[in-house]
Amino acid sequence: MEKRPNKGISTFSAQITATISVALVLLLLGIIAMLGIAAHSITRNIKENIGFDIVLTDTCLL
Repeated sequence: MEKRPNKGISTFSAQITATISVALVLLLLGIIAMLGIAAHSITRNIKENIGFDIVLTDTCLL
């Protein structure tokens, strides 16, 4: 019997690589979603608590 030459990576190694890749993508999507939710709540809080002071003076030059 002839020994076959090694053709590429093994199936087990490919499965591990695919699993790690998918896990990293899902982790990044989760981090981005959490940052988006946090930014939205911070923005809403700032919009609700912002205030303006209008000062009207009685001096008028005609």
